[in-house]
Amino acid sequence: FDAALGRSNPFDAVLLTNSSKLTLDGGAITVLDGNRYLGEALIENLKPGDNRPVSFAVDLGTRLTTAFDSHNDQITSVKVHRGLITTTQKNVEVKTYTIRNSGDKARPLIIQHPVRPGWKLSSGTAKPEETTAQHYRFRVPLPAKDTVTMAVSEEMEYPTTTQVNNLNSDLIAIYVRNKAIGPEAQQKLQAVVALKDRLAETQKKIGARQEEINELRTDQNRLGQNINNL
Repeated sequence: FDAALGRSNPFDAVLLTNSSKLTLDGGAITVLDGNRYLGEALIENLKPGDNRPVSFAVDLGTRLTTAFDSHNDQITSVKVHRGLITTTQKNVEVKTYTIRNSGDKARPLIIQHPVRPGWKLSSGTAKPEETTAQHYRFRVPLPAKDTVTMAVSEEMEYPTTTQVNNLNSDLIAIYVRNKAIGPEAQQKLQAVVALKDRLAETQKKIGARQEEINELRTDQNRLGQNINNL
C-alpha cells in the first residue's frame, strides 16, 4: 500500500530482487503462480542487487482508511545567552492506518509511508522493515477476518529566537507547561521579568517627570514673555 496514492485498497505485489550481475531492463512482466495467471505489471530498470516491490493487481479483500492528527509548537528546550532566548520547538504529525482484512487467510501488508525532508520518525513509532530515499516500508501482519491499526508519528524540530526584552510571564508559563525548563530556570526567568517590569515602571516615572519639567519650562517662558510685555 502506497500512502501517497490515496487509494483505499492496496495492491497485490511481489518483491522482485535482481540477484544477477546484469541490469534488468524495464518493461512489461506477467506474474504467474505455477500455471495460474495473477496479473501484469510494468517495471523500471533494476540494477544488480536492487530489490523493488512490483504491483500487479488490486486487492479488493483488504481496505484501508487513514486518520490524521497534529500537535504544533511544542517547546522542547530553552537556552538564554547574551540577551537572546533560543527555543527549540517541535511539530508532531500522526497518521493512523486502519486496515480491514475481509479474506479467509492471514497475510502480510507492506505500507509505503513517504519520507519527507526535515521530518523524522518519533521514538514511539515502530521501526520500518526497510527505509529508502523516498519511503519507509512497514510490514503489518493481517489476521483473517480482522482489523488492525498502525500509527506512524513524525516530528520536526526548528529553533526560534526571542529577545530577552520581549520575555513576559505568559512566555514563561508556556515554557513551564511544555516542561522545557525546570524550577531553578523558572525562578531566574521570573527574576528577569521582575527586573524588566521595574525598569519599565521607572522609565514610565521618568517620562512623567520629563513631561512635568517640560510644562514648567513652558509656563516659565510664558511668564517671562508676559513680564517683557509689561
